[in-house]
Amino acid sequence: MNGDENRFNNDVVEFIDLENILNQIRESKVCFYPGRFSRQRLAFGDFSQALEFIADCSTMVFAESRRDKIAAQNIVRKHKQNLQVPIGQAGFIIGLEMPMTDHWTMTGPNGLFRVPHIDWIPPEAKPLERRLWGDYAKLTIERARKQREVHLLHIGITGLPAILYFFNPNNIHPSRIIGTCN
Repeated sequence: MNGDENRFNNDVVEFIDLENILNQIRESKVCFYPGRFSRQRLAFGDFSQALEFIADCSTMVFAESRRDKIAAQNIVRKHKQNLQVPIGQAGFIIGLEMPMTDHWTMTGPNGLFRVPHIDWIPPEAKPLERRLWGDYAKLTIERARKQREVHLLHIGITGLPAILYFFNPNNIHPSRIIGTCN
């Protein structure tokens, strides 16, 4: 069973085209959360804390290399059932749409992750094949009675591999990189 088959039980789930999403991301102001630098798994608090810093961004790329796609989707599903999710001083997530993404090609010339156009890749920058996954959601955030949409791309590789295999080959340039201290 894949992650998209049972995403939302009775919800109608639409398919979304990878290239359309990449074009939307290219045209938007992007914030990148490269994941924790420690060996700890990310908690939902890391995600909501990162959202506090994207007030002027319309897209967030959230990297997480400690979970697979299905485990990440299960966490999102749990929070989708309990909306309004607080995000610190930034307001609340009041809407969450997750179109189906299992039909996306993850690697290759038309995939989410593409081989970098450089002569040498350091061994530590080569991602494990099982970490080359991505998922998309559209969040509706409300703060001070104003709503805005944020595109969220959740990927399974962090740091330098994300720069080499996702951002550079897809011609996406983050405006801000959000780090954590723990």
